[in-house]
Amino acid sequence: MKIFIFTDLEGVGGVHLHDEEISQGGKYYDKSCQLLTKEVNAAVEGAYLGGATEVLVCDSQSYGTNIDI
Repeated sequence: MKIFIFTDLEGVGGVHLHDEEISQGGKYYDKSCQLLTKEVNAAVEGAYLGGATEVLVCDSQSYGTNIDI
């Protein structure tokens, strides 16, 4: 089973202030990216535990450089 995860900073748990948390250069932007990375990693782990054989993740926020690979 192949899984495709399409993600964005809007919708990450605990992230809700656009200028401070979602915009690059915002005061809490780095923290938001850390939360996004943790959520994506949890989703990927769950997919593999659920039987996935391949997982592809698309970071669709801005330039796609928000997940710590």
